[in-house]
Amino acid sequence: MNAGKWGSGACGDWRQVGDANDSGDGFAVDEDVDSINRVDQLGGEYGTALHWLPSGRLVVLYEALAGLISRGGAFFNADHLSSGAPGSFFHTASAADDSGQQEAAFSGGAADWEGWWGRFRAVDGFAELIAERDRRFRVISGSLGVTPTLHTEALRVAGFTETGTLWQHFNDYVVYGIR
Repeated sequence: MNAGKWGSGACGDWRQVGDANDSGDGFAVDEDVDSINRVDQLGGEYGTALHWLPSGRLVVLYEALAGLISRGGAFFNADHLSSGAPGSFFHTASAADDSGQQEAAFSGGAADWEGWWGRFRAVDGFAELIAERDRRFRVISGSLGVTPTLHTEALRVAGFTETGTLWQHFNDYVVYGIR
């Protein structure tokens, strides 16, 4: 993999590690998802949602990112995060919103998760890729329940001087850290 692309803007310097449109920059994760603990194991078109990472791996990843992002630079994570204890008002309201959004999508013709993968499995030429995806995700049964608070605190401890929630819709969040 090459060193990536560098740039500068109103929010500070940035580094693009991978680009799905540039065949030389993207790279695959060759470890099980639960074993990822280095920033160079994520990126490009084969990245992962951070909610798949156990909390210890997430902390290590944020520490590595803090070493790569220049002072004044920003990190953003848009993710579906766990929030509220099961049975709490917020958990119940978030689940109802998720169900309503999914029901509306499904009634409009969108495939559910299993249906989407079923359709994709039926496409000629993808059997090897799907088998690799199944291998990588074989030990994961869903989100690991890491909360937005853990994300923002892990960013703070890793060296980000400002952390918080930039946007939220029930249990969908954009959390950020400024170096």
